[in-house]
Amino acid sequence: MSAPARAPRVGLPILLALVGQVLVAGLSVLLARWLSPPEFEAYAVAAAAFTLMVTAAPLGADKLALRVLPPLAAARDAPAFRAYVGFATRRCLTGSAVAIAACLAILALSDVSAPARNALLASCAALPAATLAHLALEALTAAGRPAAALAIVRVGAPAVAGAAVLAIGPGIGTGAAAIAAWGAGWIVALGLAWRASPPGSPAVTRPGAPDAGWRALSAPLWVYRLVAGVMAQAGILALEFGGAPSVEVGAYAAATSLVALATVLATATNRLYAREISQAVARTDRAAIRRLRRRRAAWLAPVLLALLVLAFRFTDALLGLYRPEFVAAGHAAFRLLAVSAALSILLAPAASLLKLTDGTAALPRSVGAAVLVQALLLGVLVPGLGATGAAASYLAANVVLFGLVQYRARQRLAPPRTG
Repeated sequence: MSAPARAPRVGLPILLALVGQVLVAGLSVLLARWLSPPEFEAYAVAAAAFTLMVTAAPLGADKLALRVLPPLAAARDAPAFRAYVGFATRRCLTGSAVAIAACLAILALSDVSAPARNALLASCAALPAATLAHLALEALTAAGRPAAALAIVRVGAPAVAGAAVLAIGPGIGTGAAAIAAWGAGWIVALGLAWRASPPGSPAVTRPGAPDAGWRALSAPLWVYRLVAGVMAQAGILALEFGGAPSVEVGAYAAATSLVALATVLATATNRLYAREISQAVARTDRAAIRRLRRRRAAWLAPVLLALLVLAFRFTDALLGLYRPEFVAAGHAAFRLLAVSAALSILLAPAASLLKLTDGTAALPRSVGAAVLVQALLLGVLVPGLGATGAAASYLAANVVLFGLVQYRARQRLAPPRTG
């Protein structure tokens, strides 16, 4: 008989995640109104590149934490827990250095506008602190402190960034200054995460014997995260480097920010349930895994419904909060991105299950097929359709990705054959 599937307490963590994303969206609205269109475009492009670098820099160690740390925390194996945090910290710092070097090389070889160049340089400066803060989010959650993790990383960082922007006021002037405000937020969040860490948790430990095994396990997770991150940011980067007008880039960024309000709730819920699912996986308890997934779906159903109603009923009003000229350019893109987000929210547990089991080998193949579809469609649709083409490309790629991942996950959850 399987152990009861204990549903995590999601109320406070979800509220914190929502508050944090409202702060992010509010800051985006403020910057869209205070910055000139070229400077807001520079901010949006730098933010997209920054998000991609934060996704890639941990080299998969952040997501492997959801698989490795919960059983260690449940067993109260503090030495092993600290050893993994040390391993993940080294991976984050190494990956950050590589990402910064790659960004600087791209800037040296490409013809990027001065506002975008300055904003990207500010993103590079903020990257190490942001990467380590995101690792702290996973580690604190695995240690059973999801509310503290979300309060520090998801609320604290944007609150500090917003306070810095408000302190400067409408004269903030440049996208680089806005990114620098975010850098201050990540530094403060990292300091708070350090204080919230269990006693004796080192920032860096010496390399140990398990490192090679952890590196092997994290590799497919890194490939999945990197390619999924590229997929998420490819639209805005394709618009920027394809020479699209500033209004198209800004409208796509605004639509993405609005859709993220729902996506962040799903991400926070996934993180909470991942801890319980990880422990069920360690027990090889398929029935408990299925029950936890059903409970997650029941919790998120109203979120999906609200997302789609808002996206289709109040499209123009929401986009108009940013800038009036974003309404026409982002109308269809916002709706397409909302459908894409609903699909990914609904099917995200399939990818989480593969990450927490030995099914990670299927992830690179799935994302490879999806990114190929997106790349082809971006080349065909963006030149003529702008933001709408970028959003349609992302939706098609998500259909391919989550269709393949869902199929693989159903195979993993199928009862073992007898006879």
